[in-house]
Amino acid sequence: MVASQELHPTGRAAQRSPVRYLLTRTAIVTSALTIAGGSWYLAVDLTSASDLTAIYNCSAFFAYAFSIPLLKEKPRADKIFSVLLAVVGVLVVAYGDSRPTKHSSKSGGSVGGAPDQEESEAKNRVAGNIVIGIGSVLYGFYEVLYKKLACPPEGASPGRGMIFANTFGSLIGSFTLL
Repeated sequence: MVASQELHPTGRAAQRSPVRYLLTRTAIVTSALTIAGGSWYLAVDLTSASDLTAIYNCSAFFAYAFSIPLLKEKPRADKIFSVLLAVVGVLVVAYGDSRPTKHSSKSGGSVGGAPDQEESEAKNRVAGNIVIGIGSVLYGFYEVLYKKLACPPEGASPGRGMIFANTFGSLIGSFTLL
């Protein structure tokens, strides 16, 4: 049903076992999710918390960008403008301050880095922002892949959708453990 995106598959699609489809698609989707999540852990020590949060939360905008070619969504000027505006906003948040921030002051906020560490921190910050940027793009890609490869077709009963979602979610967890 999911492989052919038909509610009532007929012919050859009805004869095929879904096991191979589920296993290969689970591997693809889980790999994208694992790499995206791993990028967060890599970047957390390289960049500031505000950069990390702002950039990683851009994944929804990248999901829209991927949904146009992969899900055949119609491009809309207002959505494209919104995505571009959001990305510019994230760049302002990430690079709008005059000096890189350091983690863990006693007050819980960020404080300016020491002048002698500024250059090395800026290099780490850029590297961290690149790593988390790649992770954000991959997480957006994961969201679209999940919709394309792991969701039942429109019109499927809620019961069938729930069973498939639970099965696929369990497979993602199992694949992650392996």
